[in-house]
Amino acid sequence: MTNGYDNIDECDLNPGDHIYVYKAMFVYSHHVIVAGKKSGVCQIIHFTGVEKKSKSTARIRMTSLEEFKQGCKLRLYRYDHPLSYCKNKRRGTCCPAPSDPVEVVLRRARTYREYDAVPYF
Repeated sequence: MTNGYDNIDECDLNPGDHIYVYKAMFVYSHHVIVAGKKSGVCQIIHFTGVEKKSKSTARIRMTSLEEFKQGCKLRLYRYDHPLSYCKNKRRGTCCPAPSDPVEVVLRRARTYREYDAVPYF
């Protein structure tokens, strides 16, 4: 269940959800796409390096949700919200644009992972 702070419980996650956690005492946020479940374990796709290694190890990886969140609270990224609402929220938490359909989000994330390609915008 979500609340006013965009927290979301793991049991409420769906494939294609865009979620994030705050890292380093809220200095930055790490965003991921929920890929689904494998053997009952929630899997996510994200761009990350190997811990305590050079950033050159960064790749698009599929990992478990537990490994990703490391005790941090999960938050749901909000799409299709009024611009006036988004202007009053912290950057990287919502946007006025609608989300792409779930099938498109998952296909894109899996394709980037397969080809280890990251579009930089």
